[in-house]
Amino acid sequence: MSSETRADVLVFGDEALIGLHGELDLFSLDVLRDALAEVPAASHVVIDLQDVDFLDCAALRFIEGAARQFAADSRRLRVKHASGLVNRLIELLKLDDLRVR
Repeated sequence: MSSETRADVLVFGDEALIGLHGELDLFSLDVLRDALAEVPAASHVVIDLQDVDFLDCAALRFIEGAARQFAADSRRLRVKHASGLVNRLIELLKLDDLRVR
C-alpha cells in the first residue's frame, strides 16, 4: 500500500459522511468497517471516494453488502465521487444503486 488508508467521519443528525483517503482493498477494509461502526444511528450514510487512490472488487463487494444491510434496516448507504475506474466496476458488477443521485 503506497498510502495509509484512513476515514474521516462527520455526523449531522441522522446523516453521516465518511470521507475515505488512500487505498481501499481487502487488507484495509477494517478502516471502512470501523467508520461504519461510528454511525450506528444514521439513516443516510454517504461514502465519499474522492480521495481514494485505489479500490478493489473486495472493497466494492463489502460496500455492497453494507448497503444491503443498511437497506434491511430501512437505512441508505451510497457512494459519491467515485473515480472512472470505480464507476466502471460499479457498472460491470451492476451496482448502480450504490451511487448518490
